[in-house]
Amino acid sequence: MKILTDTSAATLQPFVTEHVEPGSTLITDGWQGYAGIDRLGYLHDRRSQRAARARGEDPGALLPGVHSVAASGFRTSPPTTSTVSSLSRMQ
Repeated sequence: MKILTDTSAATLQPFVTEHVEPGSTLITDGWQGYAGIDRLGYLHDRRSQRAARARGEDPGALLPGVHSVAASGFRTSPPTTSTVSSLSRMQ
């Protein structure tokens, strides 16, 4: 886990290419910073919590464990404005 300075494509995409094997499936929320990740050799499965709520589904089931992993990062290092902003967008 790494704290990123922002959630733009310019920051997210290099992080992904450095840490995720090409050909892997990335399961993400609908955040625009992931747009175009499929052109870098990844399969991209976008999951919208807003759409799940509209369908009457449990939005927490779409990205299982994401909030737990993020919360554990907060226990080991203090949150920055950027990480808090990023996490609030995931909810």
